[in-house]
Amino acid sequence: MQQKKFIDMMSAAKGFYLVFLFFLAFNCLPAQSDGLLWRVSGKGLKNASYLFGTIHMHCQDENIRKAEIQSAMDSSSIVAMELNLNDYQTFVAMMKANMKLSGKSLKSMLSIPEYHLVDSICKVFTGTSLEDFDHKPPMTVLASIMMSKDFVGCNRPLPVDMVIADMAKQGGKESYGLESFSFQDSLLGSIPDSTQIRWLIEFCGDIPQAKAEFQALLKAYDSQQALALYDIILKTSPELILLNDALLVQRNMRWVEFLGNNMKYNVYFMAVGAGHLGGDNGLISLLRRAGYTVTPVQIH
Repeated sequence: MQQKKFIDMMSAAKGFYLVFLFFLAFNCLPAQSDGLLWRVSGKGLKNASYLFGTIHMHCQDENIRKAEIQSAMDSSSIVAMELNLNDYQTFVAMMKANMKLSGKSLKSMLSIPEYHLVDSICKVFTGTSLEDFDHKPPMTVLASIMMSKDFVGCNRPLPVDMVIADMAKQGGKESYGLESFSFQDSLLGSIPDSTQIRWLIEFCGDIPQAKAEFQALLKAYDSQQALALYDIILKTSPELILLNDALLVQRNMRWVEFLGNNMKYNVYFMAVGAGHLGGDNGLISLLRRAGYTVTPVQIH
């Protein structure tokens, strides 16, 4: 029941997490220079902090509850996540967002053939018709399909973020949200309806390709390949380049500033979408340019 409620709330976030699925891609670098878990040390830090890359839908939580991840969390005093998933008010905000209606009807944004296409896909994967999503943002429909068990490919699809939040709670760690839900919701709201509709139509128009791309992302994630930030996004959604600064660069810079101001006082385990790790303006590069030593910790 708790898992179902969380997944419903993830959809209520208007598909924001969906964006980050496209930031997880294969890496051309050797495996030893890549990873999901990174140790941040140097620059006068008495104790190392850690970065961990998440993916927002996964099939096996035992792949996350590994000794190396648990050890890194045990050594930390604060678990920082994009959203504080151990905070009741965050869930309240998600539920309120789920109840809000868009100013536009999906029927008004889709042609008759497009509507029939999306409706048929929606029925197959969510068990409900597109009519039930009318006056909801297109990304909500897209997220609901991608978060379904038939699309993900397992009976218990689970956000890695939820596993990390549970590990933090079980370990008695303080949980901290790097951002508010309202802020993340506003980022999604900045994506024009026309762009969201285009994504939805393209996605529903080739489900086999969408499934193959998602399975490739899962394979890359399980192989601890998280550095090639732009590969998949540039191949599948070039228009997201226009949102790169708001969705990635500015947020990464704020998070590095946050860590720089706080790691000297507390040891952090920081879990964010794996797409934030790599790239010239990714967390790893920004931290290294700030003078920190950032090294991968292989998870066995």
